[in-house]
Amino acid sequence: PELGGVGLTAVAAGGEHVLAVTEHGTLLAWAASNEEGQAGVGSDFAKAGPVWPKAPLLPLQGLNVPRRVATVACGDAHSMVLTACGQIYSFGSNICGQLGVGANVQQASTPVVVGSRAR
Repeated sequence: PELGGVGLTAVAAGGEHVLAVTEHGTLLAWAASNEEGQAGVGSDFAKAGPVWPKAPLLPLQGLNVPRRVATVACGDAHSMVLTACGQIYSFGSNICGQLGVGANVQQASTPVVVGSRAR
């Protein structure tokens, strides 16, 4: 799919996925495989196949305040998102604790809040 002239402010690539932030703070995700949830698009797309952009991934349902994404980072099979207001989200594999959400979670297929706000 084409982005239709939408400007991107940040792009990050992992092992089999890519995240991008639009100039409006919307998070987009692509993945050759989403088996570990690294694209953050939910368990319906947890498969070894292409995942096309799903927008907006953030703001998340259930949040009362819309959150613009500021930047993103990707590991091999996990992703991190920093919002404009300093909130951190993570998703994907947590096999080594890389999501920052404790050892009881093996993976997150949608973004989960990490600790308190970044400073």
